Amino acid sequence: MTYAVEYSGECMGSLISQRSMLKALPDAEVSPLDLVAVMLDDVSGPWARFVNSISGEGYAGLVKIFLGRYEAEGENILLFGQLNPPTMVPIPETAIASLSKLDFCKECSGVDRDALELLIPFVGLGLQSKEGLS
Repeated sequence: MTYAVEYSGECMGSLISQRSMLKALPDAEVSPLDLVAVMLDDVSGPWARFVNSISGEGYAGLVKIFLGRYEAEGENILLFGQLNPPTMVPIPETAIASLSKLDFCKECSGVDRDALELLIPFVGLGLQSKEGLS
């Protein structure tokens, strides 16, 4: 069943306007370069500190660009990107409560396009193991 996500932040540059309502498609297949809603769980480890710093309720939601997944030391790591600043964000699958594709289609332009082009070479790295990245 679809649900709404209200975007707040600057990590997607001017691609998404503040307070935009986005439609999440939880049953849709997620592919590289899809815009996604990521719900983080209150877990132990480095993401727990992040979740607790922005939410006292034990969870946090993010909007990111899905880049792929890889395995590191027996754990699946999902790789996400953002445009402002252009950054890759690795999140262990165990820290993710849910991942939903967002029904969103808008072309990047200007500095957002430049930022996306910096992320493009990392799309599909998830098809390899950590050892294949070196």
